[in-house]
Amino acid sequence: QWPNFLVFLFLLSNISISAQANRDYIAFDGELKFYYDKILQLDFGSIEKGLSVLEKSHPNKAYLLMANELDFYKLFLYERQDDFIKLKSNRDRRIKALESSRIGPEWKAFLHAEIDLQWALIHFKMGDFLKAVQLLRASKLLLEEKARTYPGFAYYHKSLGILKALLG
Repeated sequence: QWPNFLVFLFLLSNISISAQANRDYIAFDGELKFYYDKILQLDFGSIEKGLSVLEKSHPNKAYLLMANELDFYKLFLYERQDDFIKLKSNRDRRIKALESSRIGPEWKAFLHAEIDLQWALIHFKMGDFLKAVQLLRASKLLLEEKARTYPGFAYYHKSLGILKALLG
């Protein structure tokens, strides 16, 4: 009886650890800071492949935002139309990954709005004004709604401040 019970407990604990390890989460940790620093140094080539892999497979969904930041800076600074055409489908792919993740709804909304805000600025820069306005409006409405639902979630206020400055 005891050996069977101990095996059962061992298996149960391993399943629990495995389930915890596979849970999606948001953390702006040291590794993410490394990638962000590289982006700010405009050292895109050294991190592009690694960030792409992490974006697709890592349970830390903050990598979706970081990969989007990489696209944002590349497109905003270099203004290459061919890169824009090649990379603009990344927005939809990231939004789908975000929506299918198991992070909290307050984080989903924030990351969604941030991704839309960045792509709105890129669309403005590339001359696609209609899409830019649509994304800005969608981002603003989402942030305002979620700021009412989650008033203590401070990240919404940062993005709303940027939007109010842009739209004001």
